[in-house]
Amino acid sequence: MRRSKIYLAFWVLVSICVTLFPPVHVADAQDLVTTEDVGGGSSVFVFRESRKKPQTRAGGGRVRIAQGSSGSRSAAQIAAAAKKRRVDAAAARQKAAIAAANKKIAASNILTAKAETSLDNNQIDPAITNFRSALVENPKNTRASDGLSNALVAKGIDVAGDVNNEAAVPIFDEAIKYDAKNVSPTQSSEPFTNPRADWTKQS
Repeated sequence: MRRSKIYLAFWVLVSICVTLFPPVHVADAQDLVTTEDVGGGSSVFVFRESRKKPQTRAGGGRVRIAQGSSGSRSAAQIAAAAKKRRVDAAAARQKAAIAAANKKIAASNILTAKAETSLDNNQIDPAITNFRSALVENPKNTRASDGLSNALVAKGIDVAGDVNNEAAVPIFDEAIKYDAKNVSPTQSSEPFTNPRADWTKQS
């Protein structure tokens, strides 16, 4: 009888505890639940163990995403960066142009030296070819223009020969174009009489 009373008292105590402390319902992932914490009685999704940082709530139940100060640039910063890019591009183009010009000058000098060697060895046609190529690379190369004039005079004399071939006239005219002082100022290609005597280089 006494043991029965003990059991009865135990079960009454358990009933009271269940009444006072109801079981907590654990929401599964993505369960739609209501909460009083969101304004306007809105519903929200509850994610279990979400790795996202909590978002800052604004009034009216809306969510405001905070943006760092480095997330955007001012118009002045954008304009300054664009200007710097333009300046850098212009400097790069100028540098490339200078390098290309120097490369052409060097090539012109090499061709001129090669042409002079040919002319010294009485190789007239290769000399004329290399002098012309040197002037293509650098039209201001006076060594090449003077050398070409000398080579053309030599070519004209060879073409004229002992019969005063008039085919030499345009060759002498071109020689004058590159160096007007390369022939006697008292002579011209017309009339063409004796090219070996009349078209002589001034010393």
